[in-house]
Amino acid sequence: IGIQLRTQYRMHRDIAYFSNRRFYDRALRQGRDVTSMEDQPAIIGYDIGGGETTIEHSKRNDAEVRLSTYIVNELLENESLDATDIGVITPYSAQVDAIRAKLTAHCKNGSEVDVDTIDSYQGSEKVAIVISLVRSNGDGDIGFLGRPLDGARRLNVAMTRAKQFCALIGDWYTLRYTQAHADKNVELYNDLYSFLDNTGRLREVEPEFIPVPE
Repeated sequence: IGIQLRTQYRMHRDIAYFSNRRFYDRALRQGRDVTSMEDQPAIIGYDIGGGETTIEHSKRNDAEVRLSTYIVNELLENESLDATDIGVITPYSAQVDAIRAKLTAHCKNGSEVDVDTIDSYQGSEKVAIVISLVRSNGDGDIGFLGRPLDGARRLNVAMTRAKQFCALIGDWYTLRYTQAHADKNVELYNDLYSFLDNTGRLREVEPEFIPVPE
């Protein structure tokens, strides 16, 4: 017998808002007041192009690797936050390897930041989470992220690992492109994009201006 929990105690209400509306039919209640980090919104989106690279059977996006590293560096400037309080989540193992290497090379205590795939993160939680969605191409191909069932489940898992801060990095053109891949769950990413954009939480980023070396 499955029992759905109706009260969540982990995350800031702004982080829970989208998942509550999209996945739980607004049935999820806030069990306690979780504050956001000082001088940071609880949830923010970054819109960045840059392109993807295929590594064997996996994917890597170097622009998102650099932006993830920059965001982690900014988070580490918060004296109340340790590297072990930060997690970076991505769907692809090649992106995991690239982000780990960049954090180790360019962040103080970067090797202590927990970087892993969405599936490996299920059941975990961190004060701050950075999510790199990776896919960036002119065809609108987002692979398993666009599948109606497990794609949506993975997005929900990734977003709900965060307690006080959640950053979503993606090429929103690719994620929302509707002219190809008829089975793609475009509505999900359109809904998330609209939520971020309409609430002033979406930032456009040009890859060449990210102050992290390639």
